[in-house]
Amino acid sequence: MTYDVRDSAGVATSSMNTPRQGNVRSRRLLLLERTMHRDGQTPFASVFTVQLLGRLEEGRLRQALACLQAKHPLLRCVIEESAGGPRFVSRDDATPIPLRIVERRREDDWETEVRREWVALFDASRDPLLRVVWLRAGEVSELILIGHHCICDGQSGMTLLRDCLSAYDDPLRDIGTYDALGTIEEIVPSGLLQDRSFQRRVHWKTRALRLMLLLKRGRGAHSGPHIAADQMYFHRWSIDAAASKALTERCSAEGVSVLAAMSVAFLLAFRGVRGTKALHKAYAMVNARRFMPLLRSDALFGIAPGVPLSMKGLPLAKSMSADSFWDCARTIKADLTRRVDRLGSGIYDYLVGLEGLHDLYARLVGDTESAPVVRHVTFSNMGRLELSQQYRNFWVEALYSPLVMVSPTPANTVVLSSFAGQLELAIVTDEQSLPPVQAIAIRRQAMEILHDSAEMPAPYQPAPVGELSTLRDKRKMNSFGLIFVLYEPTEEFLGNLVKARAFCPTLVAVDNSPEADLRLHEYLREQGMCVIFNQNRGGLAGAYNRGAEVLLEQKCKVLFLLDQDSDIDASFFEKMMQACRELDTDEFLVGPKIYEINLEKCMPVFQPGKYLPERLRIDDRNEGMFPSLCIISSGSAISAAAYRKLGAFREDYFIEYIDIEYSLRAVGQNVPVYMNAAVTMRQTTGKIERHGNKYTTNHAAWRRYYGARNAVHCLYLHRACWGLHWVSGLLAFLQVLRVLQYEPQKVKKITAITCGYLDGLLGRLGTFEDRHPRIAAFCKRSAPRRRAMNGSSSEALTGEKA
Repeated sequence: MTYDVRDSAGVATSSMNTPRQGNVRSRRLLLLERTMHRDGQTPFASVFTVQLLGRLEEGRLRQALACLQAKHPLLRCVIEESAGGPRFVSRDDATPIPLRIVERRREDDWETEVRREWVALFDASRDPLLRVVWLRAGEVSELILIGHHCICDGQSGMTLLRDCLSAYDDPLRDIGTYDALGTIEEIVPSGLLQDRSFQRRVHWKTRALRLMLLLKRGRGAHSGPHIAADQMYFHRWSIDAAASKALTERCSAEGVSVLAAMSVAFLLAFRGVRGTKALHKAYAMVNARRFMPLLRSDALFGIAPGVPLSMKGLPLAKSMSADSFWDCARTIKADLTRRVDRLGSGIYDYLVGLEGLHDLYARLVGDTESAPVVRHVTFSNMGRLELSQQYRNFWVEALYSPLVMVSPTPANTVVLSSFAGQLELAIVTDEQSLPPVQAIAIRRQAMEILHDSAEMPAPYQPAPVGELSTLRDKRKMNSFGLIFVLYEPTEEFLGNLVKARAFCPTLVAVDNSPEADLRLHEYLREQGMCVIFNQNRGGLAGAYNRGAEVLLEQKCKVLFLLDQDSDIDASFFEKMMQACRELDTDEFLVGPKIYEINLEKCMPVFQPGKYLPERLRIDDRNEGMFPSLCIISSGSAISAAAYRKLGAFREDYFIEYIDIEYSLRAVGQNVPVYMNAAVTMRQTTGKIERHGNKYTTNHAAWRRYYGARNAVHCLYLHRACWGLHWVSGLLAFLQVLRVLQYEPQKVKKITAITCGYLDGLLGRLGTFEDRHPRIAAFCKRSAPRRRAMNGSSSEALTGEKA
């Protein structure tokens, strides 16, 4: 018997297979499938990627895909529009599953291809709702299966992977077939469909859902910005086998699931990074198949409903102890179990009831697409991915976290999975709902919470017994912190701060602005940052010293310095710390390779020479530690032991040459100074203008004063390291020459340079205003307002700043 669902007009519609031209069958898309199909104009895909070791053959792979298509009826279907809504239509002459072959060149090529594929639409009116990309490189391959979400949930994707690999490995193996297209009649027991009490429940359920939707519409839909597909992104990582085992065993001992523990960690991390008001609700996706025994375990199915997670009583991360963490995990697990059981008992009412809302499809989708950026997070737990690693013709080396493109529905989705004893995680979201730097910060905080609460081991490779003492010494430097200096920051500079905070959780923001921005300071403190309002006391040097005091109190072993105009990437601290750990001393200064954006080249390394320092170009060097007489302050790493030995930065220098003086001080006291070619930091210095082979920085007159004065004083003070200290006079002359040639405000700048040079010769330090109030007032008169106090000074050695 066919179960009829009456639409709003009272017209009976059937979801049963309908004969069409011989053996061709069809069925209408269920409402939830239809919301994912979106008339074929919206990317909505599930992506599964596996890495294989072993040489694959194209012909054999295409044959395996043909077996896959022969088994699953929905892979032989196209989607056609009809009066009652889009329908799956089976085709005897179905187009083969598309296979695109890409030559594999790098380890992360698969991520590039995934990002390309998950924004690409399916031509569902002609092609199968599955396509495959093969990245090949001799004995190493990645296979990427992209299935439209309306036919492919997580379990379906794993079924497709298993079937494909099995059919390839043994072409004679029968992977089975079935005929069901997934109609309501094939999912819901027929006796239940005929039961009058069930029909009444469905009737009232449909009315309730319709009323809720209309009331929601009546309150006014949010007209937020449309989330474009190219704004979607994913951020994935893995937890090594030892840490995964420790977490799993601890969860078992505490009587909670890994999902519950992960939920607590990520909810705390989301609130810690985004704020409590930015996280409104949390959901967990449910594999509904276990409540529908008529649905084959290996059948394609795209529907995965969600249940809300209770966040009641969730404390702040700062006040979370290990005991309270596990108490929260047990509470979430118990509440989740109740909600899932409730969903399971009403799953048939839910599915059949929704079929009475097809007439509201346009309104339902319209509300979703006009939704603003979201304030919730969804957990999709794939669990242990069941896939054999050993085959006759290849070995499964890795199974990356399954991903889902959910555009244009804004969503913050955390995907959890496990393969070969290793946990895989991914955050799938869009740039409006969650900026990438915040996703990285959330990952870091969540992992820290898990490591602390579950006592997971640090993710490093064990060393031979003879190297354990060395390893222990190097691990002492694992604790590092960052001093980030602000001066009347723009939005761009605050973006650099947020990004740096994502990469380094121990951060001190020192605001050198003349006036305090209390709202900014409060916001930064809410994000977990330590904020110091220094009001430019001691200039840039004073800001570094105030920040160092805080980090030393927090027992940081390495102090990083960063100015607000410096932009770093995600690997910056990792590569810098790796270089620090490889040194044979706990006293050091290490700086990155500096790429001057305006000059389009890297700054050279200055190494000791017979008379003058020798310039070494390292533009084409991508690794190695190069001894140097000086490094730029921004981006540099100073060991706590070196800072204690060398003392504070010279605050009487105020801004210019503070890094050069500190570096030369280190060289003079046998503290090694290196430039790390493995790390490149992009930076601009002043408003550089090129004039053929020459250039000028266009620094203001007051800054020209400090450049000339401090150069004379610094190079004379450290003449034993530098050699001919009188070169500072040549550098001052070059400054005057460049100003006369190219820069405005010539009189003021030349006055400042001359005054600074004389003060340097006489050893008169301090601020320009205190030393020469009238001359400083003249040099600053009608000058543009200083935008920042945190530029570098190492480029003075090229002849432009000293």
